Amino acid sequence: MQNLIILGNQLTLYVGPLPDIGQHRHSASALCLGVHAPIRARETAGSAWRHYEKLFVPGGVEHALSFNGQAVAVLFFEEQSRIYREFLIRYSLPKTCLSAPQEITKAWLADTDALQGNHPQQGDALLEKIALQLLPNLGEFRQLDPRVLRAIEIMQAQPDRNFTAQELADSVCLSASRLSVLFAANMGLPLRRYRVWLRLRSIVGLISQGMSLTEAALMAGFSDSAHFSNSCRKLLGIKPSDVLRTDGSLRILLSTRL
Repeated sequence: MQNLIILGNQLTLYVGPLPDIGQHRHSASALCLGVHAPIRARETAGSAWRHYEKLFVPGGVEHALSFNGQAVAVLFFEEQSRIYREFLIRYSLPKTCLSAPQEITKAWLADTDALQGNHPQQGDALLEKIALQLLPNLGEFRQLDPRVLRAIEIMQAQPDRNFTAQELADSVCLSASRLSVLFAANMGLPLRRYRVWLRLRSIVGLISQGMSLTEAALMAGFSDSAHFSNSCRKLLGIKPSDVLRTDGSLRILLSTRL
């Protein structure tokens, strides 16, 4: 199974090895799946280790993870997204402890090996497939409102610039409040959170083109690589150096829809 990251704005998928993670808390929520072997996890330093084929880790819950060098698939959720809210409801998942949602399918993992090339549409297609397997009633993904699409195009053209909601609203002839409502309805997360994910995707794209982490962070508008690393840990709960290898072993795709 190839090492892979698909970076979206509601969902991010990572498949590959991860270092063991000691006791910690972070704001990210994630669904972890053992690819070839179970994951070992515990909540507090004094609690017993347990084995999980499927493990849901809510943001803010203390835990430690051990992967024993085995590949793992981790689906990270943007906690302010529509998909995350519906995911919690569908599977009745607690937000205060680790849980093992056995009814969740792993069938889509086989699709990651079939990916070829680096076109964003491949990332879009796989994340959509995962979302619809997890949430069959999510509904069809709609075409974006042209005003939302235009706002996205403006932000994508200058990912290092921190556009205000008013600037974007003026560019599409809407009020800031109306654009914010329309954006959340179309994209499934608030405008301000999309800006953060867009900047993170920009960095990942630059790294995939051969830039160092520091060069990419500066190009995307972060003050330095430490600023980027801290932001990444807040969003995903892991350090970028844990997954963004530059030795050619990682396939990187950027999803523009999810």
